[in-house]
Amino acid sequence: MEKVTVEILQNDLPAILSRVSDEQEPISVFMKPGREVVLVDSEDYNSIMETLHLLRTPADTERLMEGIKQHRQGKKREINVEAYPD
Repeated sequence: MEKVTVEILQNDLPAILSRVSDEQEPISVFMKPGREVVLVDSEDYNSIMETLHLLRTPADTERLMEGIKQHRQGKKREINVEAYPD
């Protein structure tokens, strides 16, 4: 991940934001020793947050991994998702 200073970010903001958004390239912004922030595309951020939600407990992680294993083994079934409201 590329690191830039606040000054570089200020001077080249449109280009840096385009890289983050168009190329899904996170950029770390160095503010001062021990302080950095990361610019990340919103779709990537939402994906990360969803993954964290799915893996929030060991039991949830185990269920998800078991489902992935079953899917890879061809053990799958179709369900009617219309029965589940948004």
